[in-house]
Amino acid sequence: MAKWQGNLPGKPPDNPLGRPRPAVDDGVNCGLQFGMITKWDAAEHLRTREDARLYLEACAEEDPGDGSLIRAALNDVARTGNMSGLARDAGMSREGLYKALSANGNPTFATVMRIATALGLRLRITAGQEEGER
Repeated sequence: MAKWQGNLPGKPPDNPLGRPRPAVDDGVNCGLQFGMITKWDAAEHLRTREDARLYLEACAEEDPGDGSLIRAALNDVARTGNMSGLARDAGMSREGLYKALSANGNPTFATVMRIATALGLRLRITAGQEEGER
């Protein structure tokens, strides 16, 4: 497996700690070079409506029950496009959209529905797992 070199132009930086670089991905340091770790952003990987749908479905299934993961996923999907246009389509201000979907946001159900509709998505409720299937 090729070593990950990050998305920085040119060659990787010198090894400031003088440690030998791994020749292969050993699963511990994964071949990453010092100083090249970047924050992963889901919004950069959601390229299609189907990607967004699958991502939101997965987050809905893993949500701890307080809606925080769904809110965060809606934020990620919203950031893939034009936030001003989405806010307009959802009938709210851009600042209101950012606030509702922020880490401290607590959007109402009506707000979540307006955002989902503006994103071209529909909310569907299905039966949960039976007690014995968990």
